[in-house]
Amino acid sequence: MIDNIVLQLMDDGSYTLNTIVVPKEQLASRLREVFAPRRSRILFIKSGGQRTYGETIEAIDMAKGAGVEVVALARRGTTIDQKPLPCRSCAILHRRALQRFSASLAL
Repeated sequence: MIDNIVLQLMDDGSYTLNTIVVPKEQLASRLREVFAPRRSRILFIKSGGQRTYGETIEAIDMAKGAGVEVVALARRGTTIDQKPLPCRSCAILHRRALQRFSASLAL
């Protein structure tokens, strides 16, 4: 099983899920299929430079509606095998989540 699931919004208007072209009309159902058997519900999104902010947000909304719990925006040039570097705010949120989880185990 591939570790990272990457949705790319290509400059030509198409969508790819780990390099496989997926029509926009089928994107939500395909995301549900891909994430159904997975414990990890993290999706990385890479948006081409010609795609609008609104198109990226629409893709995030579709992913959330399909059951994706975490959406990470990947840097341009990141390959499927690489883990994108977390932004500073993400690192802070991650650290706080780990602290809360650790505290809940101590109870």
